[in-house]
Amino acid sequence: MSRVNKKSLITAFTLVVVSAILSFAILNMVLVSGTKASERAEQELAEKGVVIVSSLEEASRIAGYQVSTPTFLPRNLECKRIRVVQLNNPYVLSGKSEPRPRPVEQHWVSQDGSSLLLIQSPGMSDIDNLHREPIKIAGVNGCKLLYEATENVPAAIEFHWKVDGMGYAMCGTITESLDEQILLNIANSIQSQ
Repeated sequence: MSRVNKKSLITAFTLVVVSAILSFAILNMVLVSGTKASERAEQELAEKGVVIVSSLEEASRIAGYQVSTPTFLPRNLECKRIRVVQLNNPYVLSGKSEPRPRPVEQHWVSQDGSSLLLIQSPGMSDIDNLHREPIKIAGVNGCKLLYEATENVPAAIEFHWKVDGMGYAMCGTITESLDEQILLNIANSIQSQ
């Protein structure tokens, strides 16, 4: 397989993983309370290799890298969960037998329905910028995508960026307590712990 094909394969695989996680996250934003549907979803995830952890230190140990988190969060946001995702193939696509780092998901919610999800993974490929607006995040080029509100789902904004080989995707609902500028401030504050 040529180098270009390997890179395309890795990029496609990473996009599938990130898209699946973000799709699930947007669904979870609708189910921010501890409803039975949310509990059922948690059980299904556990069966698929998603590990729910209680600290960033535990997430870092399981994921195999130092997990980052925002240093700025509005007071009304509370951490709902931290999850480490087990990929179907825990080894890199190059055929080497070294373990591939696992994506980590951090989710915060508030009483007013605001929800924030941060996903990070080393080597997460650049996201296709089609239909996304370029933006600077943490001093690097990134992109954003705005989701319009529907009858059942609030408006949301999604950011993607990469710093020193670490890929980030962050999605937040647009509510009275979270707007685009606050979400951008949160993204700019993300640092390793």
